[in-house]
Amino acid sequence: MDRINQRYFQDQKVIEVLVDVLFIHEDDYVVAYCPSLELSAYAERMTTAKKKFDEVLKIFFEDVHKKGTLEKVLLQLGWTLRQIPDISYKPPQVSINDILSLAQKSKTKSITENISIPI
Repeated sequence: MDRINQRYFQDQKVIEVLVDVLFIHEDDYVVAYCPSLELSAYAERMTTAKKKFDEVLKIFFEDVHKKGTLEKVLLQLGWTLRQIPDISYKPPQVSINDILSLAQKSKTKSITENISIPI
């Protein structure tokens, strides 16, 4: 995912942030879901779901960056912003109960992704 964001934002300053992405097996599909961004994508295989999620993530950041609404959208999603000494964003904490609830319903795998947020 870093390569996609770095390529798009190569002429701009970015902040690197770690977010959790859950891979939930639902029937014949795998859903890639990022609770802290409320973004998802799906496919028949995990590797394809991850690639599709990377595409959704890229479109999300292109859109909010172009509209100038990045900070507003992240704050609405529960992120926190620190401006001193340096600008940084912190994603909201995902409730372990929410993750356990999803895991009980289906086979779930969680990974932590490093994403680049343009500033």
